[in-house]
Amino acid sequence: MKNSQLFLRILVLQWLIVLGWSQQKQLIKYLFRDYHKELRPVKDESSGPTNVTVQLYFKQIQKVHENDQIITLYCWIEEYWQDEFLMWNPEDFGNIKSLHVPSEMIWKPDLLVYNNANMNIKENEMQTNVQIEHTGKISLFRAIITDITCDLQMEKFPYDQQICFIMLASWSYDGSQIMLNTAEQPTETPLDIKNRTNMAILNHYIPNMEWKLVDFRYRNNLKYYDCCPNPYPDISYFFAIKRNPSYYLFTLIIPSAFITIVTVIGFFTPHSSTGENTEKVSLGVTALLSLAIICKFHSQNTI
Repeated sequence: MKNSQLFLRILVLQWLIVLGWSQQKQLIKYLFRDYHKELRPVKDESSGPTNVTVQLYFKQIQKVHENDQIITLYCWIEEYWQDEFLMWNPEDFGNIKSLHVPSEMIWKPDLLVYNNANMNIKENEMQTNVQIEHTGKISLFRAIITDITCDLQMEKFPYDQQICFIMLASWSYDGSQIMLNTAEQPTETPLDIKNRTNMAILNHYIPNMEWKLVDFRYRNNLKYYDCCPNPYPDISYFFAIKRNPSYYLFTLIIPSAFITIVTVIGFFTPHSSTGENTEKVSLGVTALLSLAIICKFHSQNTI
């Protein structure tokens, strides 16, 4: 009796799984039978632009390339928009209210990092699925590693402070087709490198041993170009970083100062009894080689 009840439960469970799977297949066929991912997801082109909400999470400063004026960043990007062609009644498909499909199957806003240094985002971008809700709301979560250009001012090294930015914008759609919005209220006040501001969207940030993130702000912009009558929206994320000088203090400044002092003292040491200056020459050569090794070590670390 117990075996028959167990068999019946397994049979019912398998039937429910198959039923749910078949309903998902029917839903996908229903949604994508006449779907064109090349077209903007609006039924009426005159209804206005597609509102895309963007949230960028500043994850990590991976490397600052001073010689090339480039910073390598690891970021998470969330995008939300409405697709009028991907809507359904959950009661018609087994009460399915959301669906996950590969992002290549649907229309997506072609957001790029405009100040990318080498345009190789696709090589480092994680391919993810999108979440489709029955109301037509689309959620896309992706992670990128990107190299951005930044005008690095090195006059005060190793006590320097830098202000850089990431600009996200559509490559082909203007403001009449896409409008970019931030998930939170943009910060319009100037960036202040001395005072740390609200870091709410930096909850996932991984600190860098050499650089300290002291401020992070963002704002929406509308830019006009000579080629086109309509403005192009973008979201610019500004961040201020301050170098931690303790590393260079103990590996560059103090050793160099010590070698210099020893070298100067060596000039005032008395001659040997034979009148030769071999000790002074050896001390000078040793100091010169030590400085060369220190300079080579730091030049390799900053490339």
